[in-house]
Amino acid sequence: FFNIAATCFILSILTTRFVYPMLSLEGRGFWTVGLAPVPRTRVVWQKYVLCLLLCLLVSIPLIILSNEVLQVDASYRGISIGVMVIMSLGLTSLSIGIGALVPDFKEDNPARIANGLGGTLNVLLSLAYIAVSVGSIGFLVVVLQTPGELGPRMERW
Repeated sequence: FFNIAATCFILSILTTRFVYPMLSLEGRGFWTVGLAPVPRTRVVWQKYVLCLLLCLLVSIPLIILSNEVLQVDASYRGISIGVMVIMSLGLTSLSIGIGALVPDFKEDNPARIANGLGGTLNVLLSLAYIAVSVGSIGFLVVVLQTPGELGPRMERW
């Protein structure tokens, strides 16, 4: 689960640095996007889908490679890939959502946008989301594999 958490932290850093400032980087030219014959919500959804696909393109091979290096069991490999898909959905949603709620159209430097109030909020919420998600999934796996009162008995060998 440390493997999953480390991959999620990498994904959190990438989404905070690159996904969160996407809407703010439209800058003062954002009014031109408003002139397009498409609703602004569609623009946000297009950015979301693009970022989600890129996050999946980064996170899935990374978790597969780390599982291979650590020689993780097949059942845990499936769990870790499923968790990475869910975490990619969540972290991308969080970054795009906060970026849409707290845009900074005056700044043109993405590093300054990510280091602002919204970027800091994004990092803190991302870390909390990772801790709760990976912790609860780890707890469930441990409970289901512990013999006795906590979970069903499972034959080890």
